[in-house]
Amino acid sequence: MSAVARCIRTALGIVLALAVIACASPSRVLVLWHSLDNKRAQVLEALIDRWNAVNPHGLIIVPERRSPMQQHQAMLEGAVGGRLPDLALVEPDQASLYVQRGALTNLDGLVNNSDPTLGWSAEDRQDLFPFVLQAGRDARGRLFGIPQGGRAQAVLINQNLLRANDLTSLPSDLDALGKACARLASVNLGTACFAVASDSMTFEAWALAHGAQLYSSDGVQVGAAPVSTMLQFLLEAVRTGQAYRTLSQARAVSEFASGRVLFVLLWNTDLDAAWREIQSQAKFDLATALLPSQQGQAQATPSQAPLWVIPAKPRERVEAAWRAVRWLLETEQTTLYAEGTGELPARTSALERLQGEPNTLRALRHALFQQLGPAARPEPMVSGWSCVRDQLAAALRRALSEQENIPDVLLDTQVSAQRLLFEDCTGE
Repeated sequence: MSAVARCIRTALGIVLALAVIACASPSRVLVLWHSLDNKRAQVLEALIDRWNAVNPHGLIIVPERRSPMQQHQAMLEGAVGGRLPDLALVEPDQASLYVQRGALTNLDGLVNNSDPTLGWSAEDRQDLFPFVLQAGRDARGRLFGIPQGGRAQAVLINQNLLRANDLTSLPSDLDALGKACARLASVNLGTACFAVASDSMTFEAWALAHGAQLYSSDGVQVGAAPVSTMLQFLLEAVRTGQAYRTLSQARAVSEFASGRVLFVLLWNTDLDAAWREIQSQAKFDLATALLPSQQGQAQATPSQAPLWVIPAKPRERVEAAWRAVRWLLETEQTTLYAEGTGELPARTSALERLQGEPNTLRALRHALFQQLGPAARPEPMVSGWSCVRDQLAAALRRALSEQENIPDVLLDTQVSAQRLLFEDCTGE
Protein backbone atom coordinates (compact mmCIF):
# COMPACT_ATOMS: atom_id res chain seq x y z
CA MET A 1 0.00 0.00 0.00
CA SER A 2 1.42 3.40 -1.00
CA ALA A 3 1.98 6.20 1.50
CA VAL A 4 -0.87 8.18 -0.09
CA ALA A 5 -3.20 5.20 0.15
CA ARG A 6 -2.28 4.66 3.80
CA CYS A 7 -2.90 8.33 4.52
CA ILE A 8 -6.32 8.19 2.85
CA ARG A 9 -7.20 4.98 4.74
CA THR A 10 -6.15 6.55 8.03
CA ALA A 11 -8.15 9.71 7.34
CA LEU A 12 -11.22 7.70 6.39
CA GLY A 13 -10.79 5.60 9.50
CA ILE A 14 -10.67 8.68 11.69
CA VAL A 15 -13.77 10.13 10.05
CA LEU A 16 -15.61 6.82 10.45
CA ALA A 17 -14.54 6.49 14.08
CA LEU A 18 -15.71 10.01 14.85
CA ALA A 19 -19.02 9.33 13.14
CA VAL A 20 -19.47 6.11 15.11
CA ILE A 21 -18.64 7.82 18.39
CA ALA A 22 -21.03 10.63 17.63
CA CYS A 23 -23.84 8.12 17.11
CA ALA A 24 -22.94 5.81 19.97
CA SER A 25 -23.72 6.25 23.63
CA PRO A 26 -20.51 7.03 25.58
CA SER A 27 -21.21 3.96 27.72
CA ARG A 28 -20.89 1.78 24.58
CA VAL A 29 -17.50 3.18 23.48
CA LEU A 30 -14.26 1.58 24.72
CA VAL A 31 -11.09 3.67 24.54
CA LEU A 32 -7.99 1.54 23.93
CA TRP A 33 -4.42 2.78 24.32
CA HIS A 34 -1.39 1.08 22.76
CA SER A 35 2.15 1.97 21.70
CA LEU A 36 2.73 -0.69 19.05
CA ASP A 37 4.50 0.40 15.90
CA ASN A 38 4.72 -0.58 12.25
CA LYS A 39 3.34 -4.02 11.43
CA ARG A 40 2.07 -4.84 14.92
CA ALA A 41 0.07 -1.60 15.06
CA GLN A 42 -1.40 -2.26 11.61
CA VAL A 43 -2.43 -5.80 12.53
CA LEU A 44 -3.97 -4.77 15.86
CA GLU A 45 -5.93 -1.93 14.30
CA ALA A 46 -7.15 -4.24 11.51
CA LEU A 47 -8.49 -6.55 14.23
CA ILE A 48 -10.20 -3.61 15.91
CA ASP A 49 -11.77 -2.73 12.55
CA ARG A 50 -13.15 -6.30 12.44
CA TRP A 51 -14.58 -5.91 15.94
CA ASN A 52 -16.22 -2.60 15.09
CA ALA A 53 -17.69 -4.02 11.87
CA VAL A 54 -19.33 -6.85 13.82
CA ASN A 55 -19.95 -4.67 16.88
CA PRO A 56 -20.07 -7.50 19.47
CA HIS A 57 -22.12 -6.69 22.56
CA GLY A 58 -22.98 -3.32 21.01
CA LEU A 59 -19.53 -1.97 21.87
CA ILE A 60 -17.26 0.21 19.72
CA ILE A 61 -13.48 0.22 20.30
CA VAL A 62 -11.60 3.45 19.61
CA PRO A 63 -7.81 2.87 19.48
CA GLU A 64 -5.41 5.64 20.43
CA ARG A 65 -1.71 5.19 19.74
CA ARG A 66 0.98 7.00 21.70
CA SER A 67 4.73 6.63 21.86
CA PRO A 68 5.80 4.21 24.62
CA MET A 69 6.93 6.92 27.04
CA GLN A 70 3.98 9.22 26.26
CA GLN A 71 1.59 6.39 27.02
CA HIS A 72 3.44 5.45 30.20
CA GLN A 73 3.38 9.02 31.45
CA ALA A 74 -0.31 9.33 30.61
CA MET A 75 -1.05 6.12 32.53
CA LEU A 76 0.85 7.38 35.59
CA GLU A 77 -0.92 10.73 35.46
CA GLY A 78 -4.28 9.04 34.87
CA ALA A 79 -3.75 6.81 37.90
CA VAL A 80 -3.74 10.00 39.98
CA GLY A 81 -6.29 12.06 38.09
CA GLY A 82 -8.69 9.28 37.11
CA ARG A 83 -8.30 9.85 33.35
CA LEU A 84 -7.50 6.36 32.13
CA PRO A 85 -8.56 4.35 29.06
CA ASP A 86 -10.86 1.35 29.28
CA LEU A 87 -8.14 -0.97 28.01
CA ALA A 88 -4.39 -0.62 27.44
CA LEU A 89 -1.52 -2.69 26.07
CA VAL A 90 1.53 -2.09 28.30
CA GLU A 91 4.89 -3.60 29.16
CA PRO A 92 5.03 -5.88 32.25
CA ASP A 93 7.37 -3.59 34.20
CA GLN A 94 5.00 -0.68 33.58
CA ALA A 95 2.01 -2.79 34.65
CA SER A 96 3.79 -3.47 37.94
CA LEU A 97 3.95 0.25 38.67
CA TYR A 98 0.27 0.72 37.85
CA VAL A 99 -0.61 -2.13 40.22
CA GLN A 100 1.41 -0.42 42.98
CA ARG A 101 -0.72 2.69 42.41
CA GLY A 102 -3.97 0.74 42.59
CA ALA A 103 -4.81 1.66 38.99
CA LEU A 104 -5.48 -1.81 37.53
CA THR A 105 -8.23 -4.40 37.84
CA ASN A 106 -7.42 -7.86 39.21
CA LEU A 107 -8.46 -10.17 36.37
CA ASP A 108 -8.79 -13.39 38.38
CA GLY A 109 -12.50 -12.84 39.00
CA LEU A 110 -13.12 -12.36 35.28
CA VAL A 111 -11.04 -15.32 34.11
CA ASN A 112 -12.76 -17.59 36.64
CA ASN A 113 -16.27 -16.16 36.21
CA SER A 114 -19.00 -18.79 35.82
CA ASP A 115 -20.75 -16.66 33.17
CA PRO A 116 -19.70 -18.35 29.88
CA THR A 117 -19.52 -14.96 28.14
CA LEU A 118 -16.94 -13.77 30.68
CA GLY A 119 -14.92 -16.61 32.18
CA TRP A 120 -12.66 -19.01 30.33
CA SER A 121 -14.04 -22.55 30.36
CA ALA A 122 -12.00 -25.69 31.03
CA GLU A 123 -11.78 -26.16 27.25
CA ASP A 124 -10.46 -22.61 26.85
CA ARG A 125 -7.81 -23.15 29.50
CA GLN A 126 -6.67 -26.34 27.80
CA ASP A 127 -6.48 -24.55 24.47
CA LEU A 128 -4.57 -21.50 25.76
CA PHE A 129 -0.79 -21.88 25.88
CA PRO A 130 0.51 -21.84 29.49
CA PHE A 131 2.28 -18.48 29.11
CA VAL A 132 -1.08 -16.71 28.63
CA LEU A 133 -2.10 -17.24 32.26
CA GLN A 134 1.46 -17.18 33.62
CA ALA A 135 2.32 -13.72 32.35
CA GLY A 136 0.81 -10.70 34.04
CA ARG A 137 0.96 -12.05 37.61
CA ASP A 138 2.46 -10.07 40.44
CA ALA A 139 4.67 -11.44 43.22
CA ARG A 140 1.53 -12.56 45.10
CA GLY A 141 0.25 -14.51 42.11
CA ARG A 142 -2.59 -12.13 41.27
CA LEU A 143 -3.44 -11.77 37.58
CA PHE A 144 -3.39 -8.21 36.23
CA GLY A 145 -2.45 -8.71 32.57
CA ILE A 146 -2.98 -10.97 29.57
CA PRO A 147 -0.46 -11.14 26.68
CA GLN A 148 -1.69 -10.61 23.14
CA GLY A 149 1.09 -12.71 21.62
CA GLY A 150 4.77 -12.15 22.27
CA ARG A 151 8.15 -13.46 21.27
CA ALA A 152 10.38 -16.20 22.65
CA GLN A 153 13.97 -17.33 22.32
CA ALA A 154 14.30 -20.04 19.68
CA VAL A 155 17.06 -22.13 18.11
CA LEU A 156 17.73 -22.22 14.38
CA ILE A 157 19.82 -25.17 13.17
CA ASN A 158 22.05 -25.71 10.12
CA GLN A 159 20.82 -29.12 8.98
CA ASN A 160 23.67 -29.52 6.50
CA LEU A 161 26.17 -29.37 9.37
CA LEU A 162 24.02 -31.78 11.38
CA ARG A 163 24.10 -34.37 8.61
CA ALA A 164 27.81 -33.81 7.93
CA ASN A 165 28.50 -34.72 11.57
CA ASP A 166 26.24 -37.80 11.64
CA LEU A 167 23.54 -36.10 13.69
CA THR A 168 19.85 -36.44 12.92
CA SER A 169 18.79 -33.64 15.27
CA LEU A 170 20.15 -31.28 17.88
CA PRO A 171 20.62 -33.18 21.16
CA SER A 172 17.86 -32.43 23.64
CA ASP A 173 20.04 -32.63 26.78
CA LEU A 174 23.11 -30.62 27.68
CA ASP A 175 25.50 -33.54 28.23
CA ALA A 176 24.83 -34.90 24.76
CA LEU A 177 25.15 -31.41 23.31
CA GLY A 178 28.58 -31.00 24.90
CA LYS A 179 29.80 -34.24 23.34
CA ALA A 180 28.38 -33.37 19.93
CA CYS A 181 29.92 -29.90 20.02
CA ALA A 182 33.33 -31.27 21.06
CA ARG A 183 33.27 -33.68 18.12
CA LEU A 184 32.17 -31.00 15.67
CA ALA A 185 34.85 -28.51 16.80
CA SER A 186 37.64 -31.10 16.59
CA VAL A 187 36.68 -32.47 13.16
CA ASN A 188 35.61 -29.28 11.37
CA LEU A 189 38.33 -26.65 11.44
CA GLY A 190 36.89 -23.13 11.67
CA THR A 191 33.42 -24.39 12.55
CA ALA A 192 31.74 -23.66 15.90
CA CYS A 193 28.75 -25.17 17.60
CA PHE A 194 27.19 -21.87 18.72
CA ALA A 195 27.84 -18.24 19.60
CA VAL A 196 27.61 -16.63 23.04
CA ALA A 197 26.36 -13.06 22.97
CA SER A 198 26.97 -11.13 26.18
CA ASP A 199 23.40 -9.96 26.57
CA SER A 200 20.66 -10.63 29.09
CA MET A 201 18.54 -12.87 26.88
CA THR A 202 21.48 -15.22 26.24
CA PHE A 203 21.95 -15.36 30.02
CA GLU A 204 18.23 -16.04 30.63
CA ALA A 205 17.90 -18.64 27.87
CA TRP A 206 20.89 -20.71 28.97
CA ALA A 207 19.91 -20.32 32.66
CA LEU A 208 16.46 -21.78 31.93
CA ALA A 209 18.12 -24.61 29.99
CA HIS A 210 20.11 -25.43 33.12
CA GLY A 211 16.99 -25.42 35.28
CA ALA A 212 17.55 -22.04 36.93
CA GLN A 213 14.60 -19.92 38.04
CA LEU A 214 15.89 -16.37 38.05
CA TYR A 215 12.92 -14.88 39.87
CA SER A 216 10.46 -16.11 42.48
CA SER A 217 8.20 -14.57 45.09
CA ASP A 218 11.30 -14.38 47.30
CA GLY A 219 13.11 -12.17 44.79
CA VAL A 220 16.04 -12.60 42.40
CA GLN A 221 17.75 -16.01 42.39
CA VAL A 222 20.91 -15.22 40.44
CA GLY A 223 23.21 -16.84 43.00
CA ALA A 224 21.60 -20.29 42.71
CA ALA A 225 23.75 -23.31 41.83
CA PRO A 226 22.23 -23.87 38.33
CA VAL A 227 23.26 -20.34 37.33
CA SER A 228 26.86 -21.02 38.32
CA THR A 229 26.75 -24.31 36.41
CA MET A 230 25.41 -22.48 33.36
CA LEU A 231 28.21 -19.93 33.35
CA GLN A 232 30.83 -22.67 33.79
CA PHE A 233 29.27 -24.52 30.85
CA LEU A 234 29.46 -21.47 28.55
CA LEU A 235 32.96 -20.56 29.71
CA GLU A 236 34.23 -24.09 29.04
CA ALA A 237 32.57 -24.13 25.63
CA VAL A 238 34.37 -20.90 24.69
CA ARG A 239 37.70 -22.10 26.12
CA THR A 240 37.63 -25.30 24.08
CA GLY A 241 36.52 -23.68 20.83
CA GLN A 242 33.10 -25.31 20.81
CA ALA A 243 31.57 -21.84 21.07
CA TYR A 244 32.77 -18.32 20.45
CA ARG A 245 31.93 -14.88 21.83
CA THR A 246 30.03 -12.39 19.72
CA LEU A 247 28.64 -8.89 20.18
CA SER A 248 24.91 -9.57 19.98
CA GLN A 249 22.30 -12.08 18.93
CA ALA A 250 21.80 -10.09 15.71
CA ARG A 251 25.51 -10.43 14.94
CA ALA A 252 25.33 -14.15 15.75
CA VAL A 253 22.54 -14.60 13.17
CA SER A 254 24.70 -12.97 10.48
CA GLU A 255 27.62 -15.24 11.39
CA PHE A 256 25.29 -18.26 11.38
CA ALA A 257 24.19 -17.34 7.85
CA SER A 258 27.74 -17.97 6.62
CA GLY A 259 27.23 -21.71 7.18
CA ARG A 260 30.01 -22.28 9.72
CA VAL A 261 27.92 -22.46 12.92
CA LEU A 262 25.69 -25.37 13.94
CA PHE A 263 22.92 -23.42 15.66
CA VAL A 264 21.99 -19.92 16.75
CA LEU A 265 19.72 -18.33 19.38
CA LEU A 266 17.25 -15.72 18.15
CA TRP A 267 13.81 -14.29 18.79
CA ASN A 268 11.14 -16.10 16.82
CA THR A 269 10.01 -12.70 15.49
CA ASP A 270 13.44 -12.37 13.78
CA LEU A 271 12.94 -15.57 11.79
CA ASP A 272 11.88 -13.82 8.57
CA ALA A 273 14.98 -11.62 8.49
CA ALA A 274 17.25 -14.58 9.32
CA TRP A 275 15.66 -16.64 6.54
CA ARG A 276 16.33 -13.90 3.98
CA GLU A 277 19.94 -13.50 5.11
CA ILE A 278 20.61 -17.22 4.90
CA GLN A 279 19.03 -17.46 1.44
CA SER A 280 21.33 -14.68 0.25
CA GLN A 281 24.44 -16.43 1.61
CA ALA A 282 25.04 -20.13 2.26
CA LYS A 283 21.49 -21.38 1.44
CA PHE A 284 21.62 -24.40 3.77
CA ASP A 285 18.67 -26.40 5.05
CA LEU A 286 17.12 -25.21 8.31
CA ALA A 287 15.42 -26.79 11.29
CA THR A 288 14.12 -25.33 14.57
CA ALA A 289 14.45 -26.42 18.19
CA LEU A 290 14.69 -25.29 21.79
CA LEU A 291 17.95 -25.10 23.71
CA PRO A 292 18.89 -28.49 25.17
CA SER A 293 18.13 -28.85 28.88
CA GLN A 294 19.41 -30.78 31.87
CA GLN A 295 18.70 -34.48 31.42
CA GLY A 296 15.15 -35.40 32.42
CA GLN A 297 14.03 -31.79 32.63
CA ALA A 298 11.39 -30.21 30.38
CA GLN A 299 12.75 -27.68 27.91
CA ALA A 300 11.84 -24.05 28.53
CA THR A 301 12.67 -20.71 26.95
CA PRO A 302 12.27 -17.05 28.00
CA SER A 303 9.55 -14.97 26.37
CA GLN A 304 8.44 -11.34 26.33
CA ALA A 305 5.05 -9.82 25.58
CA PRO A 306 3.10 -6.64 26.29
CA LEU A 307 0.02 -7.17 28.43
CA TRP A 308 -3.60 -6.20 28.08
CA VAL A 309 -4.52 -4.44 31.32
CA ILE A 310 -7.87 -3.02 32.41
CA PRO A 311 -7.80 0.13 34.56
CA ALA A 312 -9.89 0.14 37.72
CA LYS A 313 -13.33 1.43 36.70
CA PRO A 314 -16.99 0.66 37.37
CA ARG A 315 -17.85 -3.00 36.93
CA GLU A 316 -19.78 -2.60 33.68
CA ARG A 317 -16.80 -0.82 32.05
CA VAL A 318 -14.39 -3.47 33.28
CA GLU A 319 -16.56 -6.31 31.96
CA ALA A 320 -16.94 -4.59 28.61
CA ALA A 321 -13.15 -4.23 28.27
CA TRP A 322 -12.64 -7.86 29.31
CA ARG A 323 -15.02 -9.05 26.58
CA ALA A 324 -12.80 -7.27 24.08
CA VAL A 325 -9.69 -9.04 25.43
CA ARG A 326 -11.44 -12.42 25.25
CA TRP A 327 -12.43 -11.74 21.64
CA LEU A 328 -8.89 -10.70 20.68
CA LEU A 329 -7.58 -14.00 22.08
CA GLU A 330 -10.13 -16.20 20.32
CA THR A 331 -8.69 -18.63 17.78
CA GLU A 332 -9.43 -16.61 14.65
CA GLN A 333 -8.07 -13.34 15.99
CA THR A 334 -4.95 -14.81 17.58
CA THR A 335 -4.25 -16.65 14.32
CA LEU A 336 -4.48 -13.43 12.32
CA TYR A 337 -2.25 -11.65 14.82
CA ALA A 338 0.39 -14.39 14.65
CA GLU A 339 0.26 -14.45 10.85
CA GLY A 340 0.65 -10.71 10.59
CA THR A 341 3.34 -10.14 13.22
CA GLY A 342 5.27 -13.41 13.56
CA GLU A 343 4.48 -13.40 17.29
CA LEU A 344 3.26 -16.45 19.18
CA PRO A 345 -0.45 -17.25 19.01
CA ALA A 346 -2.29 -17.51 22.31
CA ARG A 347 -3.98 -20.83 21.49
CA THR A 348 -2.98 -24.29 20.35
CA SER A 349 -6.04 -24.34 18.07
CA ALA A 350 -4.38 -21.62 16.00
CA LEU A 351 -1.52 -23.93 15.01
CA GLU A 352 -3.51 -25.89 12.45
CA ARG A 353 -4.40 -22.68 10.63
CA LEU A 354 -0.77 -21.55 10.63
CA GLN A 355 0.65 -24.58 8.82
CA GLY A 356 2.61 -24.14 5.59
CA GLU A 357 3.94 -26.21 2.72
CA PRO A 358 7.10 -28.22 3.54
CA ASN A 359 10.44 -26.43 3.15
CA THR A 360 8.90 -22.96 3.28
CA LEU A 361 9.35 -20.09 5.69
CA ARG A 362 5.75 -20.51 6.80
CA ALA A 363 6.37 -24.18 7.66
CA LEU A 364 9.50 -23.25 9.61
CA ARG A 365 7.58 -20.62 11.57
CA HIS A 366 4.81 -23.13 12.30
CA ALA A 367 7.39 -25.59 13.67
CA LEU A 368 8.71 -22.85 15.96
CA PHE A 369 5.23 -22.01 17.21
CA GLN A 370 4.66 -25.68 18.07
CA GLN A 371 7.89 -25.83 20.06
CA LEU A 372 7.76 -22.41 21.70
CA GLY A 373 4.08 -22.24 22.70
CA PRO A 374 4.25 -24.88 25.49
CA ALA A 375 7.81 -23.93 26.54
CA ALA A 376 7.58 -20.11 26.71
CA ARG A 377 8.25 -18.73 30.18
CA PRO A 378 7.22 -15.06 30.51
CA GLU A 379 9.30 -12.38 32.15
CA PRO A 380 8.26 -11.43 35.69
CA MET A 381 5.91 -8.51 36.17
CA VAL A 382 8.20 -6.42 38.36
CA SER A 383 9.10 -2.78 37.81
CA GLY A 384 12.88 -3.19 37.96
CA TRP A 385 13.31 -6.14 35.62
CA SER A 386 14.90 -4.11 32.81
CA CYS A 387 17.55 -2.95 35.31
CA VAL A 388 18.02 -6.55 36.46
CA ARG A 389 18.62 -7.52 32.84
CA ASP A 390 21.47 -5.03 32.66
CA GLN A 391 23.04 -6.80 35.65
CA LEU A 392 22.63 -10.20 33.99
CA ALA A 393 24.35 -9.03 30.81
CA ALA A 394 27.20 -7.54 32.86
CA ALA A 395 27.57 -10.80 34.82
CA LEU A 396 27.88 -12.80 31.60
CA ARG A 397 30.57 -10.45 30.26
CA ARG A 398 32.49 -10.61 33.51
CA ALA A 399 32.32 -14.41 33.71
CA LEU A 400 33.50 -14.88 30.13
CA SER A 401 36.39 -12.46 30.61
CA GLU A 402 37.98 -15.02 33.01
CA GLN A 403 39.32 -12.16 35.13
CA GLU A 404 37.02 -12.92 38.07
CA ASN A 405 35.72 -16.00 39.84
CA ILE A 406 32.19 -16.93 38.85
CA PRO A 407 30.97 -17.19 42.50
CA ASP A 408 32.20 -13.62 43.15
CA VAL A 409 30.50 -12.37 39.98
CA LEU A 410 27.21 -13.98 40.96
CA LEU A 411 27.34 -12.69 44.53
CA ASP A 412 27.80 -9.13 43.26
CA THR A 413 25.04 -9.61 40.72
CA GLN A 414 22.63 -11.07 43.27
CA VAL A 415 23.06 -8.09 45.58
CA SER A 416 22.76 -5.43 42.88
CA ALA A 417 19.85 -7.13 41.09
CA GLN A 418 17.85 -7.57 44.30
CA ARG A 419 18.40 -3.91 45.15
CA LEU A 420 17.05 -2.85 41.75
CA LEU A 421 14.15 -5.30 41.55
CA PHE A 422 11.39 -2.91 42.61
CA GLU A 423 12.90 0.31 41.32
CA ASP A 424 11.17 2.30 38.59
CA CYS A 425 13.31 1.26 35.61
CA THR A 426 10.63 1.88 32.99
CA GLY A 427 12.30 5.03 31.72
CA GLU A 428 15.70 3.45 31.32
